[in-house]
Amino acid sequence: MDERVAAALAARYHRVFNREEDGGYSAFVLELPGVNAAGADIAEANQDLEDAIESWVEIELEKGHEIPEPLDPERYSGKTQLRIPPSLHHQAQMRASVEGISLNRFFSDAIAVAVGAKRP
Repeated sequence: MDERVAAALAARYHRVFNREEDGGYSAFVLELPGVNAAGADIAEANQDLEDAIESWVEIELEKGHEIPEPLDPERYSGKTQLRIPPSLHHQAQMRASVEGISLNRFFSDAIAVAVGAKRP
C-alpha cells in the first residue's frame, strides 16, 4: 500500500454515522467529499468507510490532487465575524439582556445548542 494511502487511513478524519430508518447505518467522512458508506451496523459501516477512504485517496492521488488534512480543533481561534439582520441583532441583544449575559455568550450558547456541543 502506498504510504500516502496508509497515512490517510491512519489520519483522524471526522467520521459521521447516521442511523437509517431500516435499522442500518450510513456514514461519511466530513473532510473527504464523496466518501460515504453503509452497513447493517456501525462496525460494518465503518469497515466499508475504510474501504471507501482507501479507494478515494488512491484515485485522488492518481489524478495528482492533494488529500485534505483532517480538521484540527487547535487551528481555530474561537473568533468569528457574524453578519445578521439588524432586527435579529436587536432581538438577540434584548434576550441576552433579559438573561443577564453578554451578547457573545448568548450567541455561543445558541450555537452550542444548535450543534449539540457542551458548553466549556
